[in-house]
Amino acid sequence: KKEEERKARPQSRRERRASRRRDDDEKAGWQETLNTILTIDVFVVLGFGVWFVAALVGKQAEVDLGFDLWYSLWMPVIQPALGIMMAGALVSGIAGWLRSRSES
Repeated sequence: KKEEERKARPQSRRERRASRRRDDDEKAGWQETLNTILTIDVFVVLGFGVWFVAALVGKQAEVDLGFDLWYSLWMPVIQPALGIMMAGALVSGIAGWLRSRSES
């Protein structure tokens, strides 16, 4: 019954602020998760890049550093990791732009 009365009356400033804080906390939660995933993905992509350069140098020196293995992982692993990194950068940029527009 009290819940119905609370819904029927207009919200006070304090209640509106608390509601906004809860919404901001929920947004921050998914953004923090997305940022963690993207950070891990960036380091994975950088690792593959270092491996690629080392494997190319090794191939030129006729030392097997796994270039054929790297190349076999290109389509199923490395390209999706690059795509996730690019899509995440776009989503993060758009979210920041929308947030700055809504604040002003």
